[in-house]
Amino acid sequence: MISRPGDVSDASYFVPGPHLGRHLRDSLGKMLLLRGALGIIAGLLLLFFPVDTAVVIGIMVGVWLLVDGLAMCGLGFNQRSHGASCGWTVFGGLVTALTGVAVLIFPVSFAVVGGMAVLWITAIGLIVTGVARLLSRANGWALSTGVLNLIFGIIIAVMCLTDPSGSLVALAWVIGLYAVLFGVLAIVSGIRMRRNS
Repeated sequence: MISRPGDVSDASYFVPGPHLGRHLRDSLGKMLLLRGALGIIAGLLLLFFPVDTAVVIGIMVGVWLLVDGLAMCGLGFNQRSHGASCGWTVFGGLVTALTGVAVLIFPVSFAVVGGMAVLWITAIGLIVTGVARLLSRANGWALSTGVLNLIFGIIIAVMCLTDPSGSLVALAWVIGLYAVLFGVLAIVSGIRMRRNS
């Protein structure tokens, strides 16, 4: 049986009407507007209140880990009631929940450790990539990006060693600026998409 838009009968498949493309563009445009607005808000918060925003993010991650861990424990006990093995599921749930509690108790420490981890991973990745490009005897653009990767990796590593708190604030500003630019781009794209629908 073929179903038409608005038909609520049991259909085995759906044949889209002529207005489906317009509806999808309009829905996607609304979603882009929402994402853009959230991106701008998050970016401005990171730019003007980097420490407070990091604490709020830490609290949100802590609550998520706690709820997820408790849900895993519930799943484990449900497995047990059906005769299935549940030990590792409950153990994983307990570890996740306890991690969530620790993050809730120490949200600033979580933000600092997480931020430093991001900076060090970025620095190491840039240095390794830069060295690999230089050792590959690349030329032109590949050689230029290898040199840039190496230079910026070393700069980030030196900043992490000499001024960790300044590095974290700079990271928050870079992410905030990116979020604002992403938000503006998403809003412009959403407006254009809705205009074309």
